[in-house]
Amino acid sequence: MSDKIWNHVPESRYPQPTYRWLKNGIPIGDFSSSQYLRILNTQREDAGSYKCIAKNDAGSIFSEKIDVIVAYMGIFNNNSEGRLTVTSGHPVIFEMPAIDSAPAPSVMWQTKEGPLNYDIKYAFTKTNQLIILSADEVDRKAYRARAINTQLGKEENSAFIYLNVTGDPYVEVPPEIIIFPENMKLRRGEQVAVLQCIANARPLHELETIWLKDGIPIENAEVAHTLNDPWNRSLALLSVNLTHSGEYTCQVRLRSGGYKVISSSAILEILEPPSFFTPMRQETYGELGALVTLPCDVVGEPQPYVTWFKNSELIDANDEKYSLSEDNSLQIRKLSPQDSSMFQCLAVNEAGEKSAYTWLRVKTTNYETKNHDTFNNTYHNVKLASKRNGITEQYVIYNVVNASKDHDMNGVNAVKLSYVSNLLHRVIRMAQPRILRAKTSHAGIGHEFKTTPQIETGL
Repeated sequence: MSDKIWNHVPESRYPQPTYRWLKNGIPIGDFSSSQYLRILNTQREDAGSYKCIAKNDAGSIFSEKIDVIVAYMGIFNNNSEGRLTVTSGHPVIFEMPAIDSAPAPSVMWQTKEGPLNYDIKYAFTKTNQLIILSADEVDRKAYRARAINTQLGKEENSAFIYLNVTGDPYVEVPPEIIIFPENMKLRRGEQVAVLQCIANARPLHELETIWLKDGIPIENAEVAHTLNDPWNRSLALLSVNLTHSGEYTCQVRLRSGGYKVISSSAILEILEPPSFFTPMRQETYGELGALVTLPCDVVGEPQPYVTWFKNSELIDANDEKYSLSEDNSLQIRKLSPQDSSMFQCLAVNEAGEKSAYTWLRVKTTNYETKNHDTFNNTYHNVKLASKRNGITEQYVIYNVVNASKDHDMNGVNAVKLSYVSNLLHRVIRMAQPRILRAKTSHAGIGHEFKTTPQIETGL
């Protein structure tokens, strides 16, 4: 068991976030400025799934989960000696005695004389079983398992199990598969995945095992693999990818003939953890009162299940403000300033999970409202005209709602008046004759180009 564990979440965003850790979804303490979670005097109870929530003025998001395993090892649960009996020529299986250990221990089987020799008679399964094939008189011994926790360097020995062999030692035994290949779901990218096909027969040295993939001999199937022993009992698939998916079959027969070929098959599926086909924008802008769609363009095998979070809180699917589309995008209706938050998409399938987030920013306009005393009537036509030698060249009409001293105008009308005022100043400025750089040729009376701005008001 280690003395301490450090978990760290990287820094991002401004202003400086504060952090809170969760274990198995339950908060640990309050928010603080520290990015680290330090676990002192680590105990078995500290094992679990950890996440960090980072929060600042923009909102909050959560990190990917961190699975913490606390290494430990107990003793074998049963220290009583055992006995097994097997008929000569047949196989016998020694089950691995139960022991509490994390991670799972490495296991070696031995007799009182020491470790077992590397021999055709002995096979070991992925669950640490010992199988003695074609048992005979020389196998009458006591056997035990030796478990080693490689993280702690700790070892434990099980109680001995005594084997008795009975029956005719010369009887021929037909081929039989003892350990069958199993259907598997493998995560793409796994370094090694092992299929086992362990068979028995007498004579054992005449037994032959071959592997097929989708009916094709494994050596011609064009998948990365290796056979782990001279007897082809274990097929190891290397650097697993989509080409490894399919049906794997082991065929067992005696080279000397006399018995039919027996076989067993298993299906391998390749899983892909969620990944984002299109990266999510760091910031998304939405108009006040409008609808905004936040995409979650995620792929994986099987198809990931998607949930959405606002400031690290799960969004209620029954809330009419939100709706989730078939493409996993989130629609938010009638945007308000309160919707400016961090939105996070979490995609999960059998192979893993992945999340992405965006900062939704709702655009708002601050209208400046003033009292206007220019007009007394409720409605006025404001006319702007630019005349050149008495000919109207531009004509703008605005129907403006007035406000008396006791009645403030609403924001929209204030904008209209502001627009009219600005336009008026521009027209007047355009009407002023200007000479940017004086020359002798500019001398004279400017009477040909005469522009007069006019303002007319009325009902």
